[in-house]
Parts: sequence; structure tokens; C-alpha cells
Amino acid sequence: MQNVTFECSHSASSGGFSVNSGLLSLSINAFKDGNGTCGLKGNLTFTNCNLRQFYSDTLKDCLYLEKVAFMNSHVESLLYIPTLESLKNLTVYYSTPWAGASQRGLSRMTLAPGASLPNLRYLDLSGNSLGNDYMEFVPQLTAIEEMHLEGNNFTVVPDLTNAFYLHNYTMELRPVSNANVSILLPNPRTRVGFLDATFVSYNPFFEPMNYNVMSLEGTVAYMT
Repeated sequence: MQNVTFECSHSASSGGFSVNSGLLSLSINAFKDGNGTCGLKGNLTFTNCNLRQFYSDTLKDCLYLEKVAFMNSHVESLLYIPTLESLKNLTVYYSTPWAGASQRGLSRMTLAPGASLPNLRYLDLSGNSLGNDYMEFVPQLTAIEEMHLEGNNFTVVPDLTNAFYLHNYTMELRPVSNANVSILLPNPRTRVGFLDATFVSYNPFFEPMNYNVMSLEGTVAYMT
């Protein structure tokens, strides 16, 4: 199965998206044959789908899957993601608020114990509501080239010292009291090419908000 796409229309009568209008549910064997072999070999894309809980076991043993994208699809958690050796692109992009949702997009994301995404090059988690506890897998992404983490609930910056190929990184930091942040970027001597890293402090009340950078190591970062 090459380039599988689900295009849904889970919208309310008013024309907006609603978690109470339709639900896409997949069996954990949806992409497997009678022998348990996963047939996904290219891209898997969900667009405007109300998924809520996506069971990561659905992707287990999908050795040739290269891209997974949830485009404005309401998925609340991606837990225990298995090792996906060929995965190069993971996108969970949430741009439009869904009526009836208790949260803004994805709020929980973890890898299964011992799992890894060894060849992931592009990660976009923009517009969700992830917190610091769900970024523990980021330091393991040694092949990552581009990463976007805007619009979440982060107050700290993940350790990027092993991201030797990273060339584009954007992140939004939520305001906290006594805001002290450490930024650990790849050492220039171990990097391949240039790195454009942008950190934006989110301020819904337009009040002065400053972060105290306690430590900055590696490539120079631009902060606004």
C-alpha cells in the first residue's frame, strides 16, 4: 500500500469542525495482512479527521513507512509509538479549533519503551497542546534536519546537542514565573551546515515577558 490518504469531513452544521460529528476508528490490524505483515510502504495521511485516540500499535512493524501526517485532524494522544526505521517525516499539525474538544489537538505523545525513530528528518508538532514531559524522545533524534514546535505548552527547550544535521528549528515558549531557560544546541564543530534556530515567547496579554537564558551552548540562537 503506497501513499494511503484519509480525507474526512467531520464538520458541524455551522461548517466548522466538531468532535461530536463523526469519528474515524481504525483496527490495529488495519494495514496488516493475514500474516501480520504491514503493507504500508510510503505515506500515511489523515486530513480533517476526528480520530481522538489513535492507537500506535496500528503502525507496529511498518518497516517501510516513510511519512505519517495528521493534518488538522483531532488526535488527542499518540502513545507508545513503535520503532519506525524508515520514517522520515512526522507531522501532527493542528490549525483549526474543533468544537467540543477538551484540548487543543495533541496533548500526549510518547515512544514505546526501547523504541526509536532513527531516520526521522522532519518533525512538525505545531498548534497542539504538548507539555515538557512529552518531549523526552527529542534528544534521540540524531538524524533530524527540521523541527517545528510552535503553539504548544513548552516552558523548556529540549536538549539538541545530538542533532548534528539540524538546520531549521522553531519553538514557542509559554510564560512562567521566574523564567529561566537553558538552550543546548549542537556544537558548531560537530555540525553539518548552518542552523537557524528561533525561540518565541508566547504572551497572550501583551505584557513584557523576558526569559533569562541561564546557559547557551553550541550554535548561536536567535531569540525574540
